Amino acid sequence: MIGFMPEFYPDELVYSLLARYYQRSGYLAYIHAARDLYAVPSIRPDMYFINPMRDEAWELITRETGTDAVILEHTMVPAYARFLPVEARQETLQQMSRMEGRPYMMLKVTHRRQDRTRYLRYCPECAERDRELYGEAYWHRSAQIQGIDVCPEHGCYLCDSELVVSANTPPMLVTAEELIPQASGVVKCENEMQNRLAEYVLELFNSELEVDNPVTVGEFLHSRLHGTKYVSLRGEQRNITLLQRDFANFYETLPGNTFTRKQQSEDRFDTISGTNGLLGAADGAFLLTKAKRTANDAMLDIAGRDQQDQRLHLVRNTKTLLWEMESAETELWEEEPDPLLEEVARVALHSEQKKQKPIRLNWFLPAAHCLGIGPAPAQ
Repeated sequence: MIGFMPEFYPDELVYSLLARYYQRSGYLAYIHAARDLYAVPSIRPDMYFINPMRDEAWELITRETGTDAVILEHTMVPAYARFLPVEARQETLQQMSRMEGRPYMMLKVTHRRQDRTRYLRYCPECAERDRELYGEAYWHRSAQIQGIDVCPEHGCYLCDSELVVSANTPPMLVTAEELIPQASGVVKCENEMQNRLAEYVLELFNSELEVDNPVTVGEFLHSRLHGTKYVSLRGEQRNITLLQRDFANFYETLPGNTFTRKQQSEDRFDTISGTNGLLGAADGAFLLTKAKRTANDAMLDIAGRDQQDQRLHLVRNTKTLLWEMESAETELWEEEPDPLLEEVARVALHSEQKKQKPIRLNWFLPAAHCLGIGPAPAQ
């Protein structure tokens, strides 16, 4: 039973609130807290969005602000939902308020493969201020916006904590106060473009999300081009080449940016990310590359949410003009056999094994009946 629930701090993630609750509640083990909080206790707490919660826990979390405010003001939803078509945006928020669906799928969240592991981040100056105002540090959602490495408020670089953001980490709830050191080094950002970009992105992130607005981002941007050198006088033609060149020049001082980068990279998908090839909102991609335009050998890189990452070496048949696979660097993943189905198949296919010990049939018969195999268990 949940005796209390802390109140949200400004810009605090739901994960942070639950971590503070867990720390103060005196549970002997995390699993006991998970049974009180989550509809599925074994689930890994989502650091960016919301897991399906038990009714009692969700009522306490939303009692002061309401469901919509919790979703829009204490998760990363605004960073993605505003870029969806109006119907998808409405359906996503409705499903999240009912604890249905999978946020990453509905919001089209893709995490590009990176050389470094992702962690929950923090601003050392924000943490110091939080300790002065509230007596503890907490996880800010604004520090988790992808592509932004500077705190817009204090102009210092964000720091990685030790808390890994990954589906492979064990379930846990860890507060920022436990991980953020008291004396954390502050490194100021001297790059004006980085600071300006961080301020702009945060302003957009915190702006009101118009759930029912049918105007798409593309339509809005196109409307702002009217009367500029990038659109013809009648507005029928757009000079994308000029726009791209000016865009690249505008961000040329931004370190490590992927907006305009098209040079070679260890991750070949970096070459189709950015201004001229928006990979971020795609469910997957197939990228065919050749060393030379006239070469008859190529590599096909495959990545996506619904297929295994692969790299295939191909050779072009000059007679049939078809690509033929020569080798694969990654073998296709095969699901491990289900012990239950293996046992069902073994008993169903081998009649000579009918005489089994009753204790083994105690679990087999109900399972076989459920799968439509064999006789129903005796009542």
